[in-house]
Amino acid sequence: YQSNNNNRLGNSVIHDKTSNKWKTWLAYQKRNKAYDKFRPLVLYRILARYFSQYINRIVSPASVVLDAGCGTGNSTYFLDCMVLDCKLIGCDISKNMLEVASTKSFRNKVEFINADLDHLQFNHQFDAIQFFMVMHHFPNLDGLLDKVHQLLKQNGFLIILGVHPTNSLASFIDVIYTNWFGQGVYYRRTRKKMIEILKRNNFSLDVIKKHPILRNYTMMLLKSAGSSIDE
Repeated sequence: YQSNNNNRLGNSVIHDKTSNKWKTWLAYQKRNKAYDKFRPLVLYRILARYFSQYINRIVSPASVVLDAGCGTGNSTYFLDCMVLDCKLIGCDISKNMLEVASTKSFRNKVEFINADLDHLQFNHQFDAIQFFMVMHHFPNLDGLLDKVHQLLKQNGFLIILGVHPTNSLASFIDVIYTNWFGQGVYYRRTRKKMIEILKRNNFSLDVIKKHPILRNYTMMLLKSAGSSIDE
């Protein structure tokens, strides 16, 4: 799989240094060494142990999966725990986060690319694309989801893991909290709002599940056509 981004572990450039995207990029550039201190890999193994029953249905051996916004590689590790004989491509806008990711061990073939998700280009399409705690950094998901359609193979799956506030007030409080502590700019959406946006963008919900213990984490599996809602 060849990327047209011409950037493996180079520097993705954000020209507008007053933008919210730049603020988020800078926050993660600075937090690369501290990020994993509160996110041990055992957390991702626990998540993978439960969610693998759904991922294994859609990701078969020889699949190629894009981990969009992979950060320090923890979300790539989450995938790596669940699949075998696959190729995983992690991409992130922060070079510093990717430098941490590149030090980790994986059992599948893994490649990391420094790229801006808003302008991501590949010569090939993917069997699945994962966004693990990423979509809350995008103020408008319509353009992003259009890009996902372009990058997904026919009958490919979109995997979303996120934390969704239960109501608009909780969402507002969450945004204030995360921005106050310098973790970048967040645009949290309720689960209902996320489903509304995804359906509007021609994705149908196949599975939606909360982790039975770590209930902050919700997984959505979506495809471009058809629906078999699993509540």
